[in-house]
Amino acid sequence: MDIKPVKPIHIALFFAVVLLSLALLSLVFPKDGIKITDELELKFLSFQQINEEAPTYANLDSILREARLMDSLSTVVIEQKKDTVKEKTDKPKIDTIRAAANLLRSKIHRIEYPKGKENMLVPFFSQLNSGSTQKSLIRILHYGDSQIEGDRITRFLRNRFQQKFGGSGPGLLPCFNPVGSNTSMKISTVGPWAKHTVMMRSDSIFPRKNYGILGSCARIETTDSIKKGQLNYKISKYSYLSVRHFKWARLFFGQGAGNFKLSVYEKDKLLLQDVVDGSGSLNYFGLQLEHTPEDLTYEVEGDSLPCFYALSLDQPTGIAIDNIGWRGSRGAEFYKIQTSVLKRFFKELNVKMIIFQFGVNVVPLITNNYGFYERQLIRQLTHLKDAAGEIPILVVGVSDMARKENGWYASYPNIEKIRNAQRNAAFKSNCAFWDMYKAMGGKNSMPAWVFAQPPLAQKDFTHFNFNGAKIIAQMLYNAIMYEVNNKQSESQTAEKTEAASENQAQSL
Repeated sequence: MDIKPVKPIHIALFFAVVLLSLALLSLVFPKDGIKITDELELKFLSFQQINEEAPTYANLDSILREARLMDSLSTVVIEQKKDTVKEKTDKPKIDTIRAAANLLRSKIHRIEYPKGKENMLVPFFSQLNSGSTQKSLIRILHYGDSQIEGDRITRFLRNRFQQKFGGSGPGLLPCFNPVGSNTSMKISTVGPWAKHTVMMRSDSIFPRKNYGILGSCARIETTDSIKKGQLNYKISKYSYLSVRHFKWARLFFGQGAGNFKLSVYEKDKLLLQDVVDGSGSLNYFGLQLEHTPEDLTYEVEGDSLPCFYALSLDQPTGIAIDNIGWRGSRGAEFYKIQTSVLKRFFKELNVKMIIFQFGVNVVPLITNNYGFYERQLIRQLTHLKDAAGEIPILVVGVSDMARKENGWYASYPNIEKIRNAQRNAAFKSNCAFWDMYKAMGGKNSMPAWVFAQPPLAQKDFTHFNFNGAKIIAQMLYNAIMYEVNNKQSESQTAEKTEAASENQAQSL
């Protein structure tokens, strides 16, 4: 059989027909493409898109190196000895401290303040510098979206602060099994428990705004005349050592109609049994433990059980940092919690600072103007401040998020607009602001975190993994501790200046 050779003109005509067919198809093909599966999408690229260069990702080497360096330097600055030493040996120490402070000032991603309000965090810093944590327990509440869920970011902050200022224990925990597993404590329930959260639609049966400090509560909901259930808390093997020691347990509850029986167990051993008054809007049952139980169970029983808001596991002194994650939240649900309830919780728990971290759930909503979101945040922050009084609030800005475009992962185009709306809302509400987007590298930084070895973020290009959460938490810790040291230095300088002025006046 003879095979005729293909003429070059025929090859050229074939490619011309194919290219012409594709060109005609591109005119009618949907601009947004056709989605085949979650991972596969058909899309035509324009000539401009084809010629686009790959996006430039953040240089993580320098970011991570600076984060770790700042941690070591902040330790040098903050933990300098206060003892008097000889003049000839004192000078090198001062030079080292000054050099470290200068480097911290130039490299660290600083906390920002509204104009004229640069001292708004001083009351909190004063608590740390005065040694108050050696006499009592002070708290930091860390509210956030799924970026902090499962105790991510918070667990590292808690560990560092407790290492520095004392205290231990996981802090406030919900009275139901959370959606995302908590890496510090395993929580489980037995019985017909129903959870109610600010993230759920209003329930005609559940009283409006009847949520506690966690924005949630749990109730036994059954038609049985006697209601009964258990709450179990077990230390996770993934927890920091500082979480594994607590001797002060407080169960918060309210909105009950009468008394109920409460039994507390360590595994199968009964530690305590009592009849407790469940009436009133907010009550708590405190228990001093002789040692830390690895497995702690609360059993409640009665004909009219209250709402159970939270269990706190702490030490009587030091610092506690609570992880309060609301999956899917934009930070717009605080108005659902009564101001009076928040105020009582803040006072009872001795809250001295609030961290407000939201934003990733706003990013998919792409629009030209985020004034609506700014106004929404102002409403929430104002509501919080009405309850918090003088307690300072630190707003943490949105992190970078990326999506796939033309074969490359790149930041959403609206990240900076959302970040700016958050900063504006913070300043208009007299709150401090920390720019996480800038700290992690700015535009196109999330892909760099995902592609790092080992990876520092999840493949959804939205959430940090535990390694990445530790790094970003280190950056936030560095920023806070720099301010603690900076304000302390300013205060000492002011005291020295005042003392010098008094001495000069007396000499005259």
